[in-house]
Amino acid sequence: MNKTIKICLAIAVVLLLAVCVYAGFLAKNIAGITFITTNGEISQAQLRGETYTVTYVYPQYLGVLYGRAYGKVAEVRKDLPPHMSRFVLYHEIYHLQDNDFSSKVTREVRANLAAAIYEPLGFAQTVWSTLCDMGRLKFYWNTY
Repeated sequence: MNKTIKICLAIAVVLLLAVCVYAGFLAKNIAGITFITTNGEISQAQLRGETYTVTYVYPQYLGVLYGRAYGKVAEVRKDLPPHMSRFVLYHEIYHLQDNDFSSKVTREVRANLAAAIYEPLGFAQTVWSTLCDMGRLKFYWNTY
């Protein structure tokens, strides 16, 4: 293996480790979250003394989005696979407690990294589903 390839691999490993450390740091923001289940479905999330309402909505209601957060409500699409649904829920709860009003891109990256620590399979499903959906890709391209 030549020297350039070794250097590139070393840089890639260092960057990957940095992202993992940063994700772990962000995940602390939603550490200790507890869920309340009603009729077999999560209906509330509690985090640091705050209670958030969780609602599952039909896909038509959210368009290309998988979830939405506002006030003290996290909405998640009803049609998502279980791991993906859980990832989206963590992602939206992260948004509800995030008080850093930086750019949209930065907020989305932080929410994705934090939620990925708790639901890595759901993160992978979400990424794959997004990459396979041209409507979602166009939405993100135009929004961010």
